[in-house]
Amino acid sequence: MHSNYLIIDAGDFLRRGGKSMAIDGEFILRGFSKIGYDAINIGENDLSLGYNYLIDLQRKFEIPFISANLYRRDKNEALFQPYTIKDLLGLRVAIFGVLRNDPTILRSCENDQELYIIDPVIASKKIVKDLSDRCDLIIALTNLGYENSMEFVKQVDGIDLLISSHNAFREKQAIKINETIIAQSKYQGQNIGDLLLYLDKNNDINNFEDLSRPLNETIIDDPKFNDLLSEYRQKIASENKNDNNRNTSAPPVTKSIGYYVGSKTCQACHAEQYLHWTKTKHATAFDSISSGNDIKDRECYPCHTTGFLTSNGFRNLQTTPDMIQVQCEECHGTRFTHVRIHTFTSEKTRSAKASLQQLDNQNDTINAATCTRCHTEERDRDFDYQTALKQVSH
Repeated sequence: MHSNYLIIDAGDFLRRGGKSMAIDGEFILRGFSKIGYDAINIGENDLSLGYNYLIDLQRKFEIPFISANLYRRDKNEALFQPYTIKDLLGLRVAIFGVLRNDPTILRSCENDQELYIIDPVIASKKIVKDLSDRCDLIIALTNLGYENSMEFVKQVDGIDLLISSHNAFREKQAIKINETIIAQSKYQGQNIGDLLLYLDKNNDINNFEDLSRPLNETIIDDPKFNDLLSEYRQKIASENKNDNNRNTSAPPVTKSIGYYVGSKTCQACHAEQYLHWTKTKHATAFDSISSGNDIKDRECYPCHTTGFLTSNGFRNLQTTPDMIQVQCEECHGTRFTHVRIHTFTSEKTRSAKASLQQLDNQNDTINAATCTRCHTEERDRDFDYQTALKQVSH
């Protein structure tokens, strides 16, 4: 317990999907445990590995999970404690959490039939009514998204501070709606969320400051966490090595419409365009996630290689080393057909060439969707298609 501040998480400490998610979760919560978090709301991404995974982590690291509207069917009670009450400088501060009541959330959960979610507004009104006479301040952690949280607070009175999470790609300054201060959790740990509250003699909030700031080189690293990060990277590297050893056989190569020829083949006829590509970030995309054979995160492969796990595209460094980086065909599509067209010279192959040309034209369509497969708002918040297109056009 900290003397004059609270450390809280509004939900989605896990990212959805990926083989390393279980490892990520364990190391994140080890870090949370070292810091001494006061409350962690369960978000929808956190349920991806099932609730037993979360319960095991909670027991292992004594993590203070909360959720007021996530219930177990077998016991008809909250899966985790709905709220926690902390003593802060003589103040009794209640913290509760909710997530969206969306049936699709539990479909991705391993034991979805054993859980159900009740309406967050209904659950919150009950909690606030129960806590209002027992506590000086009430804090809500809402895994609803920022816009939904603003609507939520208009329906639930009695909340002093609300911290919103989920899809928090754009930074928002803390604001006040009615009598509730609303702040947004910070994106992927890239900023330190810091909110300073001023109380009057009646323990009512009469002012606040949003002191959030970027987590950059001006913030001194903690040696203990550097050690934890090193251990995490070693664990990921070991898992990647094991995956590569389990997948040393290359996928069957079939020379068809979906066959990759590689950027070196393109260079033979498109030397100027190839030279331009070598000067873009696409040409070193794989380098940014690797140091020799030490790959930082296997989950990054799809957007840092060419044709990941499709046809003869990238599979691993042992069998498909020529398909690293974001090469020509990752954007332009597979070019085996294109190459074949330009090798047809006789009259007898004219009709075949025309047919293939039509398919080739369809394969070479580039638009915003080509880029936003990887340049999503989550990964690249400042991405602008027209600006980026000018940088890579050739």
